[in-house]
Amino acid sequence: HHSSFSFSSIMMPSCNHVDLLRVIQSDVGRVQFFAFLRTEHAQESLEFWDACVAFEHSDPSERNALARDMVARYVIDMAPRQVNLPATVVTTLQSAPLSDADPVPPTTLFDKAKDVIHMLLK
Repeated sequence: HHSSFSFSSIMMPSCNHVDLLRVIQSDVGRVQFFAFLRTEHAQESLEFWDACVAFEHSDPSERNALARDMVARYVIDMAPRQVNLPATVVTTLQSAPLSDADPVPPTTLFDKAKDVIHMLLK
């Protein structure tokens, strides 16, 4: 028995936070949502969301390198998987001290960017 899955309920303006989270936290929903996002050129947004969640749960010893990789992959202008973020958020993340010699960034480093992406995915 295969259940059908509709994106109309999550893509409508009346959609709420819980619907989107339920979809992206479900294995089947995530696979189908990725397929849908590929057609909408928004897969980068969900990949970035996943990277943000992974960053929040990452080992402090890996956080500087992970943050540098995320900024290079998703944030900077012309990044290979660039996501749509406001200039203020981009500037803040680009100027964050992320060398291995710098203090470990807080798990909240990408929170503003994650909030923006959440609004875009809604």
